[in-house]
Amino acid sequence: MTKYNNNNHKSIVEDQKEHFKNLYKKNRGEPDAVASETYKHKKLRYSKLIDLFPDESDFTVYEVGYGLGHFYEYLEQNFESKRFTYSGSEIVREYHEYCTETYDPVGEFELRNILQDPPSNKFDYVIMSGVFHQISDASKESWEEYMYNILKKSFSISTKGIAFNFLTEYVDYKNDGNYYVDISNMIRFSNEQLSRFFELQHDYPLFESTMYVYKPEFITEIYPQDAFQKYL
Repeated sequence: MTKYNNNNHKSIVEDQKEHFKNLYKKNRGEPDAVASETYKHKKLRYSKLIDLFPDESDFTVYEVGYGLGHFYEYLEQNFESKRFTYSGSEIVREYHEYCTETYDPVGEFELRNILQDPPSNKFDYVIMSGVFHQISDASKESWEEYMYNILKKSFSISTKGIAFNFLTEYVDYKNDGNYYVDISNMIRFSNEQLSRFFELQHDYPLFESTMYVYKPEFITEIYPQDAFQKYL
C-alpha cells in the first residue's frame, strides 16, 4: 500500500469539511444532514456495527466521524443494561458544536483529525459509520490512501478491534461523489496491513458491507487452548 501524500490528505480533509458543513446547513434536523437517507437506514447500519461487541458488558468505544452523535444515542437506547464509555472525534466543526451542546458532559466529543492528532488513549473498540462513502472531489487513488491510513490509525488505537462500513461495487447504480470499494482489495489490505482476523457482513438490504477486524491478541484471548496456539 502506498503512503498517503500529506498535501492530498490536507486537501481531502478541507474538502470533506466543506461538503458536510454544507449538508448540515442545508438539511439541519434531517438525516441527510450527515448524508444518510433515513433514520431506518442509520439504525440498520448501527445494528451491524454493534456486532463488534455483542457480548461485552463493560467496554470503551471510540467513534471516528461521529456526525450528529446518532450512534451514541443508539448505544444509550440499546445498551441500557451494559456499562460503556463512549468518546469520538469529528473534523466538521458544525457537527462538533452540535454534539457538545446536545450531549455533553455525558459523552466526550472531540474536534480532532486523528491522522494529524491521534488521541493519546487507547480504546477497546473503534467504529466508523459512513466515513468512507462520500468521496466528493477527491481522486480515487488519493481517497484510497486517505481511507487506508484512517483505518490503520484507528486500528492502532484499539485494543480489541474495529468495525466500519463502506459502499460496495455490487450495486445496480452508482452515484457521482460516492466511493465504491472493491471488496477483494479491502480484504487484501486488512490481511497485509491490519490483521488476518476479520469478517464481513454483506447480508443486509443496503448496497454496502460492514467489516470487522480484530487484534491478534484479542483472538488469542478468545482461543487460549493449546490446540490453537500454532495458528496464533
